[in-house]
Amino acid sequence: MHSGAMETGVTTTAIFAEVLIAGLEGLAWILIPLAAAFGISASAFSGLKDWEALVTVSALAGAYAWGTVTDRLADSVFGRLHKARKRDMETDYGVTSGAARLAVLEKSDAMVAYLDYGVSRARVARDTAFCAGCMAVWSGALAVALRVTGRAATSPQGLWACLLGALVVLTASWWAQGRIASAYHDRLVEAYCLVTGMSEKIAPVVGRPDIGDQRREG
Repeated sequence: MHSGAMETGVTTTAIFAEVLIAGLEGLAWILIPLAAAFGISASAFSGLKDWEALVTVSALAGAYAWGTVTDRLADSVFGRLHKARKRDMETDYGVTSGAARLAVLEKSDAMVAYLDYGVSRARVARDTAFCAGCMAVWSGALAVALRVTGRAATSPQGLWACLLGALVVLTASWWAQGRIASAYHDRLVEAYCLVTGMSEKIAPVVGRPDIGDQRREG
């Protein structure tokens, strides 16, 4: 099989898995606080045990559909945080990050596979941060709404645990996606420089002047 076809298959599978993960996380941030607030337990769905296959397929299909929405929203939110890096690339190299990636794709499947690994990790971390932030807001909103209406949550401790847990996950995943996105940007610049014959420009980007000296000496 042609290497390009293999790479495409792997990439498609990875994207499917990432969107599915985003969908499952997206459903979790909605349903878990609701379960804590109103006492929804697994026993409420015991009547569906004879329809496990259909329910599983339907749940996964719904999670994937919701994942496409979640992933797009997360991309819109976090994309704004990385505009500075994209502007820097356009200023320093006269090319957008998308065009740089296409240039690398044309020259090297191996480099693209390596870059796609970074994209995959960044997407999962970004979507996790987005869903954790939504869970924190949703849990807090439910707690306030129940208090205002005079209703008691079935599990107030569980609701506050959702809020605190979501804040912890948000903090960790926010940091992770920032680090991964930064590393991806650096690797994309390096790959673009290599395939376009501008390897002497790599050193200033990665902060290693000795690399440029070694390349010139070699």
